[in-house]
Amino acid sequence: MQTIKNKYVESYHLYQEERNALDEKIAKRHEDIARAERSIERLNKKKLELEHPSWVESLVKPIAEKFSKEIGLSYDIYGPFGLRAYVTIYWMEDKEVSIVEQPVKLLTLEPFDLEKGQLYYETGKKREDVSYHPNSIGAMNGMDREILPLPDSFDEIKALIRSSSE
Repeated sequence: MQTIKNKYVESYHLYQEERNALDEKIAKRHEDIARAERSIERLNKKKLELEHPSWVESLVKPIAEKFSKEIGLSYDIYGPFGLRAYVTIYWMEDKEVSIVEQPVKLLTLEPFDLEKGQLYYETGKKREDVSYHPNSIGAMNGMDREILPLPDSFDEIKALIRSSSE
């Protein structure tokens, strides 16, 4: 009987050694997971702290500045506004005077595909194929205004700048 007992005790010790070895491996993996989770937390925090590039600063402002120098007028950018997130660049003689109290030149732009840097411009016309009830969300957000792709040429863009008297 002692041989049977000894054989069992030996197999039990082997079992415990194997179990302890597996517990150590499991504990190591839990440490790896905890380290990975802390790393993921740090990366997520970094991701949240990333500053998204501003399409107004990066795409619209350079247009405003170029034509401000070219036509010799100050500029101001109003917006983004509404569901369309449109902005209007106003070029004026005096930034201290309201844009409604002086002649201005203007160009209204809206984002289209910002991953490609694409902007559209407002033509000043209403779309014939769309009609919104007055005071509806669509009407209040100018969803019935005609927009077209902004050209890549500054000469073509300059031709799109309208006067407030138009």
